[in-house]
Amino acid sequence: MADLDVVVVGAGPSGMAAAAQARAGGLRVALVDQQARIGGAYWRHHPQDAVAEESAAHHDWATFRRIAGRLDGVELLLAHAVWALEPVDGGFVVRAARGEVAREPVRLEASSVVVATGAHERVTPFRGWTLPGVMTAGGGQALLKGTGVVPGHRVLIAGSGPLLLVVADGLLRAGVDVVAVADTGHPTAYGLRPSSWSGIVSRMGEAAAYTRTLARQRVPFHAGYRVVEASGDGRVERAVIASRGGRRREYDVDALLVSHGFTPQLELLVGAGAETLVDHDGSLVVAVDSEQRTTVPGLLATGEVTGVGGASLAILEGYVAGRTLAGGEVRPSLHERIAVHRRFARAMHGVSGGRPDVLADLPDAELVCRCEEVTAGEIRSACRDLGVDDARGAKLMTRAGMGLCQGRMCGRAVSDLAALASGRPADDGTAPRWAARLPALPVTLDQLAAERHPDAG
Repeated sequence: MADLDVVVVGAGPSGMAAAAQARAGGLRVALVDQQARIGGAYWRHHPQDAVAEESAAHHDWATFRRIAGRLDGVELLLAHAVWALEPVDGGFVVRAARGEVAREPVRLEASSVVVATGAHERVTPFRGWTLPGVMTAGGGQALLKGTGVVPGHRVLIAGSGPLLLVVADGLLRAGVDVVAVADTGHPTAYGLRPSSWSGIVSRMGEAAAYTRTLARQRVPFHAGYRVVEASGDGRVERAVIASRGGRRREYDVDALLVSHGFTPQLELLVGAGAETLVDHDGSLVVAVDSEQRTTVPGLLATGEVTGVGGASLAILEGYVAGRTLAGGEVRPSLHERIAVHRRFARAMHGVSGGRPDVLADLPDAELVCRCEEVTAGEIRSACRDLGVDDARGAKLMTRAGMGLCQGRMCGRAVSDLAALASGRPADDGTAPRWAARLPALPVTLDQLAAERHPDAG
C-alpha cells in the first residue's frame, strides 16, 4: 500500500513529463509502467543496460535525458502491470501486478491519477497477413531498439502514416536492405489542408532527414499504394502492393512490416467511467478539457489516449497535466502549441486514414481474429444468415474479439467487415463496449482472490 498524491500510469514521453512536472510542484508522485525501463515505445532501450544510452535507432534522445533527469523524487514502479483503476471516496485505488513471473499484487492509493497508456498498432488484414515474417512496423522497431536484432535482411515497409518513414530510417541505419516503402496516402495532400501548414513547418526538418536517407539508399517510396498480399512457403517470401488504379508491384522479401495507424489503450479510463468520443481517424479516445481532466474528478489523461498525435504533442499534454495537478499556471503559448499539433494530427488522419472498403476483396478463408481463428467468411456468414449488423453481434455469434487480445488487434477490422457485409454503417455507439475490459490485463484467479472488499472484514 502506498499513499500518494498522484499515480501516473505509463512511463512513456507523456507520462514522464506529467510525473516530472507534478513532482516539481511538490507532490508525492509514483510513475508506474509494465516495462522494466522508462521511455515507453518511443524511447525503448535495452532492458539489461544499467544506464540508457543513445543509439541510431532512437529519436530526440536529448529530450529523453532532460525529462528523465527531472524524475528525482518520483517513485518509479517499473515491471508493474496495472489491471484496474477504481474511483473511491477521496481518490483512487490502482491495482497492479509486480513482476513477470511472481506477479505479486500491488495496491496504490492516490488523490489523483494520470493515465498515459499510449496506443497499440492497428493492421488491416490482407491476404497472407498471418504468415511468419509479417509483423507490425512498430514491432520491428521495438525489436531493433530493445534488443538490437533486425526483423529481417530484405524488408518491405507498408501501410500508412509517418511511422513508416521513421521505421525505414532506423532499419537502414542498422544495415537492413529496405526494398521499398509503400504508403496508402499521398504526402502532397497535406498541401490541400491549410490547417496543417503550421504543423508541417515544425516537422519539415525531420521529414527531410528521413527523405534524404531513403534517397541516399535508393529506396523507392510508393505513395498511394497498399499491401494486398504476402506469400511464401512457411514464411513470407514475397509481398505485393497495389495502387487504387490496379497497378501492382511485387518484391522478394524475408520480412514485411505493416502499420495502419494506432488504437488508443483506453481500458483503464473506460473502466473508471470516463466519457469517450470518436476522433477524426475513427478511433475511440477519452474526452478531456484544456487542463487534461476527464469527466471523472481527479482523473486526467494525456498522450495518445486523447487522440493519436505523436510524441511531441504527448509531452506537451503531460506538462499541462502535471502543472494542473500541482496548481501551477499553464502559459497560453503551451496551449497554442498543443492546438498546432492537434490540427496537424487531424490532417494526418485525413491523409493517411484507412478505408473500410479495402476489406471487400479479403478472401473468406483469411483469418481476421487470430486469437479465436475466426475468418472473414464466418463474419460475413453471420451477417448474411444470422442478422448480425455490428461488431458486438459479430463477437457474440463468431467469438471474434473474445481471445487473449480482447479485440485489440481485430476490433476495427471486425467492425468494418460487419458494416460492409450488412450494409449498416459502423455504429460508433458500440465502440466503448469494445474498450471496456475488466481486468484491463490478464490476471490470475489468486490475484483476484487476494483483493478483499473492505466490507468483507
